[in-house]
Amino acid sequence: MAKEAMRLNPIPPGFYYQNLTHLYCLTGQYEEAIKAGEEATRVAPNNFTVRAFLTVAYSLYNRQEEARIEAAEVLRINPKFLVDSWTKTMPFKNKAELDLTIGALRKAGLK
Repeated sequence: MAKEAMRLNPIPPGFYYQNLTHLYCLTGQYEEAIKAGEEATRVAPNNFTVRAFLTVAYSLYNRQEEARIEAAEVLRINPKFLVDSWTKTMPFKNKAELDLTIGALRKAGLK
């Protein structure tokens, strides 16, 4: 569905790429997640959610240096960012998906 939305909109907003980043992470397609996340940061460089999902992608792909850099960007944009607070706002309720996301953010150094 995300790819279809992007196909229909020739200039997709950052959250389209953000959602694609997250979907790729959840399906283990980390290289694709990183590509989508990097594009999301190009389109919306000051969106902490975009940066958080790219942090997840890097972390899950064991690119910890890049994950920590993105985590620092999350905190630059939103100094009060807390993993637990942010993940409570996520629309998905699948515990495995939530645990994967939380674990990746914590591995990157976010609290």
